[in-house]
Amino acid sequence: MSVGQNRSEEAVVFYVAGDHYTEVPRRHTITPSAARAAMRHFVAPGELSPDVTWGEG
Repeated sequence: MSVGQNRSEEAVVFYVAGDHYTEVPRRHTITPSAARAAMRHFVAPGELSPDVTWGEG
């Protein structure tokens, strides 16, 4: 799971398909551009991006 710069445990709510939602601690959020870059890196070599801090959930 990614570890962002905000270390807050406050929940962030994500809605999927309109009515389904999930909550994650804010500390696990990263910027959209960092998420896209990490996704592109993972697809190419199949490894986690070294540009993102990773941690346990």
